[in-house]
Amino acid sequence: MYTRYTNGFYVNAKRKLNDTRQAVKYIGRYLARAAIVEYRIEEYDGEKVTFWYVDHNDGKKVKITMNVLEFIGKITQHIVPKGFKTVRRYGLYSRRRNEISKEIVHLYNFMKEKSIEKLLRD
Repeated sequence: MYTRYTNGFYVNAKRKLNDTRQAVKYIGRYLARAAIVEYRIEEYDGEKVTFWYVDHNDGKKVKITMNVLEFIGKITQHIVPKGFKTVRRYGLYSRRRNEISKEIVHLYNFMKEKSIEKLLRD
């Protein structure tokens, strides 16, 4: 990544993920969807927008009503600048490569376990 993008790249990694499977699931879900889908917007009266999301911490549905300009401001934060490179469904993320991706994750976990076992034996 560093050699290909000499000006750098951006990684949003605020959420704490406990294992590789959880990380892959989260990243895949984030990359495949827009910031909010239409069916989550329940009401719009010209001044206020009511929408819902599922809280990742407890799995409960959270409903929010906010001013339309505040809502637009939050949505536009997810619009990337012109020319910004985003990962979609290329390389290991493509549907054709799904089995290879699973094998890589499995191999990584296997090697991590073996390394820990070796450290414990030594």
